Amino acid sequence: MPKVFLSIQGLRGIAALLVVVHHYYATYGSIHKLAGGDLPWLLSYGNLAVFGAVGVPIFFVISGLVIGLQRFETGAAGIYDFMAKRLARIAPLYWVMTLAYVCWASQLWTWPQLGRSLLFVERPVTGELPALGVGWTLEYEMFFYMAFAVAVVSGIVGTRARGAAILISVFALMVYVNLSTDAAVFGFSGAPVILEFCGGLIIASTIQNRAVTRLWLPYLVVALAILFLSTTAFVGESRNVIFSMWGAGAFCLVFGLAAVEVEGRVFMRGRAFQMLGTASYAIYLVHLVLQGSLLKWPIWYWRWDEIIEPHLGLVLMVSFAASCGLVVHYGFEVWANAWFRRWLLQWSPTRLQLSHPQIADGDGPRIRAVAQEPS
Repeated sequence: MPKVFLSIQGLRGIAALLVVVHHYYATYGSIHKLAGGDLPWLLSYGNLAVFGAVGVPIFFVISGLVIGLQRFETGAAGIYDFMAKRLARIAPLYWVMTLAYVCWASQLWTWPQLGRSLLFVERPVTGELPALGVGWTLEYEMFFYMAFAVAVVSGIVGTRARGAAILISVFALMVYVNLSTDAAVFGFSGAPVILEFCGGLIIASTIQNRAVTRLWLPYLVVALAILFLSTTAFVGESRNVIFSMWGAGAFCLVFGLAAVEVEGRVFMRGRAFQMLGTASYAIYLVHLVLQGSLLKWPIWYWRWDEIIEPHLGLVLMVSFAASCGLVVHYGFEVWANAWFRRWLLQWSPTRLQLSHPQIADGDGPRIRAVAQEPS
């Protein structure tokens, strides 16, 4: 089992850039269309105009895989440490980018919406998008982390495998009930996208089985076939069908890339792929601030089709988002995450217990255990 899945890291970077392409079309593509200009030909075939959104299911499956492979202590202290590390990974940059977006790039927002967005509860409470649009995906991330902490990290159901199986079963049941009734009984928590996290957990639980990983090539072929078909007119424009195909394709793609590394092969080993993968979260958040900044200035917004040729505009936006994401990641995110993680973990029940004097049995001397930095 490799310590780091380089292929999955590279896939993160590609997923982030796909989301940038998707939002480029959603924002500037509509402007070109209204102005009578040409759209980038890459986005004019079948469902390719929205295909970039497949980056989100890929992120969700990878998140489930990462959490499924993570080591942790069980019990109440384990829950605190697990959630502290997850919050430190997600929150600092998201909070900063959300504030930057509402202060500089956003035109419509309210104080209550901002508060709910920073607490990751905008969509669960109101059903609307948070102040920084892509934040809805992070709300699902936090929800999945909390559910995983209760079902698995707590250890209340025994083994890790049993906890994961129960969690997956409960989520599957909630999604089934939501889809089989006119009213979404479970609302936010029963959305089908939660099954993509469960797919990652399934990969994590089976990836050490060589009989499974030996079939990495069929997984990748099936993944590419599903994702290709999702872009064609063959599947029509049904959102449910397209989203289901994206989820299945993302599952097979992540499974195949993880399996191929277990078998000793590595795709996307190059430095560029690894750097983009490392900075994928920053790219994912920063690009909306960049695009929103142009929307803030009407002279650029309404004349984009005259100032920038659409194909060149696509290349420029992807390049600019990647460059800014790398700068933000190495210049801020790495430091902010490390600082916030240390601050949260200093209140860990495990650390507080270790830092207090312990009395040995009988009349022995006092001993003090030295707290070590949690992994």
